[in-house]
Amino acid sequence: MKHPPLPRARPLRQHLALLVLGTLLPLVVFSTLVVLRLASEQRDAALRRLSHSSLLMGESVEQEFSSTIRTLEALAGSDRLDRNDLKAFWAEASRARSTQPTWLAIMLVAPSGQQLLTTVRPYGTPLPHIAEMESLRRLLKTGEPTVGTLARGRVTGLWAFPVRVPVRRNGKIRFVLTAAITPEALTQAVVRRLPVGEEWTRTVLDSNHVVVARTRNPEQFIGHSATPRLLNRLRTTDEGVFRNTAIDGVPVYAAYYRTHQAHWVTIVAAETTAIDGPVTAWLAAMAGAAVAVLLLSGAGAYGLSRRLSHGIGSAAKAASALAHGQSPVMSPSSVCEIVGLSDALDRSSKLLVQRAAERDEHLARADEAREQAESANRAKDEFLAMLGHELRNPLSPIITSLELLRMRGAGEGREWKIIDRQTRHMATLVEDLLDVSRITRGKIELVRTPLEISTIAASAVEMTAPLIAEFQHTLTVDVAEHGLCVEGEAPRLTQVLTNLLTNAARYTPPGGRIELAARRDGAWVELTVRDTGQGLPPELLPQIFEVFTQGPRSPDRQQGGLGLGLAIVRNLVLLHGGTVTAASDGPGKGSTFTVRLPAVEPAKSVE
Repeated sequence: MKHPPLPRARPLRQHLALLVLGTLLPLVVFSTLVVLRLASEQRDAALRRLSHSSLLMGESVEQEFSSTIRTLEALAGSDRLDRNDLKAFWAEASRARSTQPTWLAIMLVAPSGQQLLTTVRPYGTPLPHIAEMESLRRLLKTGEPTVGTLARGRVTGLWAFPVRVPVRRNGKIRFVLTAAITPEALTQAVVRRLPVGEEWTRTVLDSNHVVVARTRNPEQFIGHSATPRLLNRLRTTDEGVFRNTAIDGVPVYAAYYRTHQAHWVTIVAAETTAIDGPVTAWLAAMAGAAVAVLLLSGAGAYGLSRRLSHGIGSAAKAASALAHGQSPVMSPSSVCEIVGLSDALDRSSKLLVQRAAERDEHLARADEAREQAESANRAKDEFLAMLGHELRNPLSPIITSLELLRMRGAGEGREWKIIDRQTRHMATLVEDLLDVSRITRGKIELVRTPLEISTIAASAVEMTAPLIAEFQHTLTVDVAEHGLCVEGEAPRLTQVLTNLLTNAARYTPPGGRIELAARRDGAWVELTVRDTGQGLPPELLPQIFEVFTQGPRSPDRQQGGLGLGLAIVRNLVLLHGGTVTAASDGPGKGSTFTVRLPAVEPAKSVE
C-alpha cells in the first residue's frame, strides 16, 4: 500500500517568513485603508472647518448689521428731528459717527432719495441724490430697516454700502437715516477678527453678489462680481463647500454661506494644496512604512526561528485554551517574553473570570436600582396628584366662605385679610402642584390659536399688579401692541408670564425695578423679564428650572413657594415649541429670564 507523498519540507525560518508575510500583508492593506480613511476624514474635517468659518463670518456680518441698525434706530428717535432742527441733528449725528469706527458717514435722506445732510460735509452744503436707490425703495415698501449694496458715493467717491432705518413721525416715514460703511471698515471689524485656520482668503459679497470685502488683494477685486461657478451654486443652495477657481485664478476649496436677513454671502477659501497635501504625504509615508515593516519582519522571523518555534507553538495552545474558557498551560521557555506571555495569559484567565462575575453583579444591581427609582418616581407623581386634589377639596369651601363673609361686610378686618391672603397663597401652591402632576403625566393638551403677545402681557401684568404694588416696585412694559404674534393657548402663556413676573417681584427688595419687554428675533418672538433683585448664584443656574429648585431666600422675603413655578414655566414653554433661559451676573445683581416662542405672521393671526 502506497502512502500519498508528503509535502516538501521547508526550514522553519521559511515557514515563519511566510507566516509573517501572510500576517502582515492583511495588516498593511488594512492600515492603508485606515490611512486613506483618516486622510479623507482629515480633508472632510478641514472642509467642515471652512464651512464653519464661513458660517461664523456670516453671523458676525449679521451682528454688525444688527448693531448698526439698533444704533441708527436710537438716533432716529432724536427730538431734534421732531422739531425739524436739522442743523442740531447734524451735530448730534456727527458725534454719533465719531463713536462708530466702522461708519464712513451718517446721512439723512428724504423719501425721494435727496440727501438732506451728511456728516462728511458741513451742514448746508448742497448735496446730490443718493447713489444706491434699491435699498431705499425696499425700505419705503416694507417699512423695515434694510442693508443696501456696494456703490460709489456721490459725495465721497468711495466704495461703501448703506444701512438704512426709517424715521417715522405720526405713523409715516418722514426721513430715512443711513449709515455708510466702507469695505475696509467691514474687513477690519468682522472679517479679520475671526480665528484663522487653513484659510487662504475670506470674502464678503452683497445681495447682488458683488465683492464688498476681501482679505487678499481687496483693492483689485472690490466691486467685481463673484465667479460664474459660485453664482450657479448660489442659485440653488444657500451654503456649501465646493472646489473652485478663485477670482484671481488660484485653485481653492470655497465654503460659502448666505445670511438670512440681509442675504449677503460670506466665503472662506483655502488653496487645494493646503487641504489635499497632507493626504498625499500620508500615503507616501504609509507606503514606505509598509515596505520597511515587511523587510524587518521577514528578517526577524529568519533570525529568531530556532528560539521561537517551540515557544510559539506552546503559546498558541495556551491561547486556544483561554479562548475555550480553560486555564492556559505553557511549556517552560528560555525566552523571557514567552515566559511573560505565559504569566499574562494566566492572569488574563483569572481576570476574565473575575470581571465576568463583577459584570453580572453590577448588572443585577443596576436593574434593581432602576426599578426602585422608577417605582419611587411613580409614587412621587401619584403622591403629588393625590396631595393636590386632597388639599384643593377643603380650600375651595374655605375660599367660598371667605368671599361670603366679605359680601356680608365681615371682610374688612385685619385678621380676615391675613386669612384671605394666606388661603389664596395656599390655593396657588396647590394649583402649582396639580400643574406639575398634569405635566409629569402628560395630561395637558393645548388648544392653540394665533395670539398677540401684547394681550398676554397685559393679562399677566394685570394679575401681578397687586403683588408688584405691595412691594412698591417700578414695572416697565415695552411690548408692541401689534406685530408680535405667536400660536398658543392664552391662559397657559399668561401663566408663564405671571409666574416670571411673580418671581421677579418676590425676589426683588422693595422699591426695585422690573422690566417686561418683547421683540421679534427672526423666526422667534422673544419675551424678557428682567429685575434688579437678589440675582442667582452661578451654581444654581443649570438646575433653576428643575422641580423643587429655589433661589436663596432673603430675610425680608414675605412669600415662599415650593420651587414649582419655574419648572411649570419651562414645561409650558416647551409644549409651545419654545425655550426659556435664565441669566444672572451673580448674587445682588438681578436676574433675566428669556422666553423664545415661534412667531407667526400678523396676517395669519388676524385670519
